[in-house]
Amino acid sequence: MIVTKFGGSSLANAQMFAKVGDIVWANPDRRIVVVSAPGKDIENRVKVTDHLIQVCELRQANQAWRTVWQEIKSRFIQIATELGVALEDMSQQFRLIEKHIGSSRPNYHYIVSRGEYLNARIMASYLGFDFLDAAKLVFFDRAGKVHPVTYERIREICCEGGMYVIPGFYGTQGKATYTFPRNGSDISGAILAAALKAECYENWSDCPLKAT
Repeated sequence: MIVTKFGGSSLANAQMFAKVGDIVWANPDRRIVVVSAPGKDIENRVKVTDHLIQVCELRQANQAWRTVWQEIKSRFIQIATELGVALEDMSQQFRLIEKHIGSSRPNYHYIVSRGEYLNARIMASYLGFDFLDAAKLVFFDRAGKVHPVTYERIREICCEGGMYVIPGFYGTQGKATYTFPRNGSDISGAILAAALKAECYENWSDCPLKAT
């Protein structure tokens, strides 16, 4: 079994998603796929995570954040539409996230991790794999370190022979979402590979395209 992680540069748009699909389907041992949030490409010059951070900053300052949030939504809608992935569930997820952002006590970690969360849901639908929320797999202690129970939970939930897409970058601390430092999806992939005793852990990345 291979755990394979794809960075934001590999998931920047629908064309890159299709490329990832070809890589995963080329080897049936690639059964665990970990994804980052969409990165930059020629059309989108800002990473989704950076836009989500901007949403948090605007919300904290009581300034208008919905325009930036709409840009984020539009990007995911474009990816899903071009891949032919149904948007019914995505629309519900958008509403839940938007409600949280506008709540009286929004969680920074929850908001900035939604790029990975939404990307994983799209990728799971596209690949025909099961989606597993990292919030149910990765646990942090009070000091922000990965709790040993994480490895037990991963082995309990990931059935032998199962095919899963899992968002990187975040887990749960207490009852709240908590994130690794930036680029933490690499850590998520390594944890999954170690817990499942994978034969191989692959970490894929692409050089961002530049306009000429």
